Amino acid sequence: MDSAAAFRYAPMHMHTDDRRHFLRFLMCHAAFALALWLLSSVAFVVGTLPMENVFAEMVRTQHPLLALSANLRLLPGYLLLMPAFAFLTWPWLAQRRWVQERRFFGTLLWILPANIALHVISLGPIAVAQPGSADALQRVVARVLPSNAAGALTGPAFLWTLSLVFALLTLRAFVHFLRTPGLRGFSIVPAAMLLVAASLGIPQAMPVRAARTQPDILIVASDSLRADHLGCYGYTRNTSPHIDALARESVRFDAMTVSSASTIESWTTLLTGRWPQTHGLRYMFIPATAAQRIENDHDTLPRVLNKAGWHSAVSSNWAGNCFKAVNHGFSANHASDIQNLDVFVAEAALRAHWAVPLHFANPLGEWLFPEMDRVTSWLSALRLQERLWGEMAAADGNNQPLFGVLFTSHTHLPYMPSAKNLAHFADPNYSGPNARELTFDIDDFIMNGFPDSVDGTERAQVHNLYDACVRDFDDLVGEVVAQLRATGRLEHTILVVTSDHGDDLYDKGTSLGHGTNFFGGDQTTRIPFLVRLPKAQHGGASVNAVTRGVDVMPLLLSLAGQAVPASCEGLDLTPLMDGRSSDLSVPAFAETCYLFHPKPLHPPGALAAKPMSETLMVDPDFRNSFVLRPEHHQLVIDAKDTMLRTRRWKLLRLPATNGALWQLFDMQNDPQQQHDLSAAGLPVFARLQAALEAWRSGNGRVRWSIEDDDPQR
Repeated sequence: MDSAAAFRYAPMHMHTDDRRHFLRFLMCHAAFALALWLLSSVAFVVGTLPMENVFAEMVRTQHPLLALSANLRLLPGYLLLMPAFAFLTWPWLAQRRWVQERRFFGTLLWILPANIALHVISLGPIAVAQPGSADALQRVVARVLPSNAAGALTGPAFLWTLSLVFALLTLRAFVHFLRTPGLRGFSIVPAAMLLVAASLGIPQAMPVRAARTQPDILIVASDSLRADHLGCYGYTRNTSPHIDALARESVRFDAMTVSSASTIESWTTLLTGRWPQTHGLRYMFIPATAAQRIENDHDTLPRVLNKAGWHSAVSSNWAGNCFKAVNHGFSANHASDIQNLDVFVAEAALRAHWAVPLHFANPLGEWLFPEMDRVTSWLSALRLQERLWGEMAAADGNNQPLFGVLFTSHTHLPYMPSAKNLAHFADPNYSGPNARELTFDIDDFIMNGFPDSVDGTERAQVHNLYDACVRDFDDLVGEVVAQLRATGRLEHTILVVTSDHGDDLYDKGTSLGHGTNFFGGDQTTRIPFLVRLPKAQHGGASVNAVTRGVDVMPLLLSLAGQAVPASCEGLDLTPLMDGRSSDLSVPAFAETCYLFHPKPLHPPGALAAKPMSETLMVDPDFRNSFVLRPEHHQLVIDAKDTMLRTRRWKLLRLPATNGALWQLFDMQNDPQQQHDLSAAGLPVFARLQAALEAWRSGNGRVRWSIEDDDPQR
């Protein structure tokens, strides 16, 4: 009898022994998984103890059980990975002496290198199946290896080789269990793993357009995207070929100004058509009463369109958690959770428990671990698209047009571009700390903000990183436009490409970040705004008139054929698009936000709010959100800089301990604001002051004509 026949006719007790042997091996893997979870939990404690910011102190002193629960919630991830790794390593290790002799600690010593090897091999299919993961992997590898070596180890060839090895290992495990009578029933596990892995790699495509008369409205935006870093706005580097091509089919607004260079305030202005002092959101740490006010508002853009028959949906990662902080009325909300105390702790836990985000940064992981959205969804803009395309299909199924918002963090700090696009802009001779992303100490940032200035090499690298991020967003826009064309939706869609605000990039007179001042030019308040109409109507036109974020809601409602609510303080911009008017005789206004740190760039005597270590608290009745203590509300409002912008002039009001400091700039001749004309005796100065004070007092409909720009008038 040959060996195969002998094995086939082996006694039943041998089959039982194989099963018991494997179950003991499985228990050793369970012990290993628990030990790894425990070590990661210890790493969480060790990593968070040195943190000196207000969030970490709140967790340590007031919410220690929150930290414990965050670590416990990730334990099932280890227990799910445990059998998978056991099945894949069993064919290697079953005949090893210590494993065969069923020694517990000896088996653990074999499991350790086998699991390390398997983790490395699994990086291949993970990076191939999840776009963006390869870039995150390369950033990690580049911290310990030279750039060339990191690029080779995370390049497509190596990752596909690892994927092939992983597939072969899975196939071998399946065959091994299938051919071992005592273990045959377990063969379904590696088979199920293959099916799950295959399903995770299948993206949801944009649906083909259903017949309908009303247009879809789609806003595609990136956080902190500057207009002056796009080719269609005059930038000389090749950051935006797809957006530039779209601009040739669109109406380009050249002077679109936001009401605040802060995400929640800016988006709420855009979606309500009202200024911040009217809608009530004046800073990011909003109380429950302010959020409730928006939730009860029937005149938000999503609610008005919902009532008119549209299906509204937003899809965003951490950059758009404002959509979860405030209910603007979207029918479907696929934004990441608000960064409250719970999320702050969950983010720290996921960084310590690296095995969970490594293997569960996918739709399955998002379902099993809702925390995954909070830190890992930035890895794949494709996932954000898939969610929105799912809502598009749902709208089609109900014969509804879609109002969709796709909002990403591509151009937000810390500027983490893809390796592909960084290669277009990187200085090959750069060897500083910001090679692949901007690095900074979070505690120092919270207390002091960014440095006032850096040397020329670091400033150039900041621009290189940012421009590569712009190119990443441009690639996304290109993908969206291509899908709209391929599915027949483009000619039935009002497509807007824009941002919530710009960013300081160490331009002259500035630092990094946004929302804390109006110095150095319009880079934080001027945003790109392109509107492509069906059949590219008015394509290639440009609007030079002053336009504002508060005008976006009236514009979109007018384009959709809907009435504009009387509560809107903005104006319909369609007369500028179709040539009926060249100016709407309005100025733009903006106010600074409240962030974390002092005002180092301001002149002496400027009024500043107290740091958040003194002003914030956790509201347990408002989802454990960080909120501003009520007694500091008016102090924060009083410390805000305000700005008025016309075609020619920019007026700044800087609150100070002894009244207000004023600065006036002629932006036509001094775009970087180097020459303050407030003391030049120009008659226009007093009229600009009066207009800004009127807006500050609550008049949201201040007028200003081109003739009013006359400096001697």
